[in-house]
Amino acid sequence: MMYNDVSKLIIEQSKDLIWVINHDFYLVYANTAYLNLMKTVTGQEKKLDELVFVEGFGEGYILKWKAYYSRALNGEEFEIEEHFYNAETNEVQYSQVTFKSLRNETEEIIAIACQSRDITRLVRQRSEANQLMDASLDVYCSINEQGNFVYVSEAALSHWGYSPDSLIGKPFRSYVIEEDLPKTEHIAAAIVSGVEIRTFVNRYKKKEGGIAYNTK
Repeated sequence: MMYNDVSKLIIEQSKDLIWVINHDFYLVYANTAYLNLMKTVTGQEKKLDELVFVEGFGEGYILKWKAYYSRALNGEEFEIEEHFYNAETNEVQYSQVTFKSLRNETEEIIAIACQSRDITRLVRQRSEANQLMDASLDVYCSINEQGNFVYVSEAALSHWGYSPDSLIGKPFRSYVIEEDLPKTEHIAAAIVSGVEIRTFVNRYKKKEGGIAYNTK
């Protein structure tokens, strides 16, 4: 069996949804998983060489996906998280969709390849973990590489005076007492580099004034 045949077989048997569209938003390739799910969700068979957009999902849906495809056709490669109701399983299904441009020999973008991976189980596990942390009296939080909060548990309101929603996307450094900032940044850099930190104490400024003592 030739290499190309093996590659095609892997794509066709993949559980991930894989499809390709051109500059006119026409579907030029779709694997079995994509075609099967489209039939389940819409009740109709999706065909090649027709517009990729699914009628009946609403104008907002079409505009959103047209924006995604346009970004990729302009050379941007990115990932998004989407969810939809799966009538076959009677559940909301979550997916991570990757957009990647396809180029010819002269580096001209001729199409985009999309791949959707089912992350329903991971999302549910994450939701369950967040519920456990929100029930705790301690503050749990996660911070991205830029130093911004991406998750903060409910206890932040009682400990720091800030609601979790008001902290998401904000730099954690803005809330650290100035005297504790150098050691906090040193510890943060150590954690990023893979060093295991067992104990650490710093202080945050409370919203209504005063100081909150944080212990890791």
